[in-house]
Amino acid sequence: MRKEILRAENICKSINGSKILDGLSLAVYEREILGLTGLSGTGKSVIAEILSGIRTYDKGELYVSGERLGMINIEKASERGIYHISVNPALFPCLSIEENFCLPEQDLKAAVCFPARRQLIKIREAFKALDIEVDTKAVVKSLSLYEKHRIAILRAFYLHAKLIIIDNITNEYTEEEFWRLGKLLLKLKTRGVSILFIESMLDRVTAFTDRLIVLRGGKDEGILFRDEYDSFNIE
Repeated sequence: MRKEILRAENICKSINGSKILDGLSLAVYEREILGLTGLSGTGKSVIAEILSGIRTYDKGELYVSGERLGMINIEKASERGIYHISVNPALFPCLSIEENFCLPEQDLKAAVCFPARRQLIKIREAFKALDIEVDTKAVVKSLSLYEKHRIAILRAFYLHAKLIIIDNITNEYTEEEFWRLGKLLLKLKTRGVSILFIESMLDRVTAFTDRLIVLRGGKDEGILFRDEYDSFNIE
């Protein structure tokens, strides 16, 4: 039986008097890449922000690893291993990659120097686990958009992410960058990380996801497994 990482039940959310989510339910399982798609305005990014503690919701229930939660914030979500990657990733542009990795750690004040040696060792181990080479001394502002997203995703892995929510980040990617992202997400899947991949472009959202949820009017229009994907039916 597959282990459930996160479950949302009957989530409702209105913004400025308009109902954005109208009883949306979904579940993400361990070692799964779940796709979420729909037209603009169907609530894709809203549910992403709710699940990661950025935005509140009006009604519904959230469960993480079987535990029923109340309203969560970003800190509570990260404590449970849930991280959100948006178009503009939460990185400090004037700091190096390794400095951005190490800042969120709670025992920073105990370190004699920053980044601490043990942190740098952990970073190297994280990259080795994924068979990835990165110049960790590089300053974030020198990176391309794809590279910034990759670093934000790798940082979530370094911080022991259980679920990484990828929120419509590929619009400006080249085809090569998109497939490099897919390769990274598949590596994370093999390391036990679940992915909620939110994407508007059908050819991209169906490229490497295991299941697909289609949103329409703030509700799920249907859930498809990979062998059922058909762009005609999805449209």
